[in-house]
Amino acid sequence: MNLPLPAPDKLAHYFYGSLIAAACLLVMSPLASMAVVSVIAIGKEIYDGMGYGTREVADALWTIAGGAVVVVSVIIATTITNKE
Repeated sequence: MNLPLPAPDKLAHYFYGSLIAAACLLVMSPLASMAVVSVIAIGKEIYDGMGYGTREVADALWTIAGGAVVVVSVIIATTITNKE
């Protein structure tokens, strides 16, 4: 069974979103980290739309999704750790 894979560009957006979130979580709250990831993702697509690339909403969503997975994972891990 062959599952369809996202395009390499989308996987790169996902990776960089998770990387940005992980770096932000070292110095700020999860909510602030998601805000930074979202601003960077949307800003990148605005930049692309100014003639420096191809503007795609899906790219911003993939970047935000990568950040969200990291942030939610940290929230869950922190919650579990604090209950013990």
